[in-house]
Amino acid sequence: MISRYTLAGRGGDIFWNPEHDPDYKGSQHGWINFASLRESTAAGLLAAARAAVLVLLAGAIGWRRADRGGPQRALHYALVLAAMMLINQRTWDHHTAVLLPAYVAVWYAVYRAPLGRGARAAAGTATAAAMALVYLTRADVIGGVARLVGAAKAQAKVLADYVEAYGPGFWQLVMVLVVAAGLLIGWRLAERRGGERAAP
Repeated sequence: MISRYTLAGRGGDIFWNPEHDPDYKGSQHGWINFASLRESTAAGLLAAARAAVLVLLAGAIGWRRADRGGPQRALHYALVLAAMMLINQRTWDHHTAVLLPAYVAVWYAVYRAPLGRGARAAAGTATAAAMALVYLTRADVIGGVARLVGAAKAQAKVLADYVEAYGPGFWQLVMVLVVAAGLLIGWRLAERRGGERAAP
């Protein structure tokens, strides 16, 4: 995603896949970049993003071990799953099937976490939006809608390719990561406030 968003040359071409076709010479090309950085600068951004994910995990999980069967431990696993997908060099849509336990953990925590109504509603809404984002932007859904409104089959496929290139699956991972981290941090703060009120 960093390559697509920041590179104008071959590295940002959404139709070039260096793993499957390193010498791609096809006629189809496309770019969605917001900047035109040098590849070394984009690589530095990638390293910084990976470090930020790890710092977020460390801050959200903390040092204290959560109960093995509790919802906080499940959120730890949700964070690891989402981070594993984000830090990976390239995550294909079918890799994110492992997010199912993460979604279960997040929904359970939304139900169980000692949070206010507003925080609970925000976490639930963001999680539902992440799920909708990934399911409603699938290539078959986008292509099917495009065909329904009169687009030719080739146009529908190109539109679906562009939507997929903008990374709805990537943003789903970011949203799950942020919600799980927010739930853990909010939970810990609520427990700390509760302990302070209970102290003599």
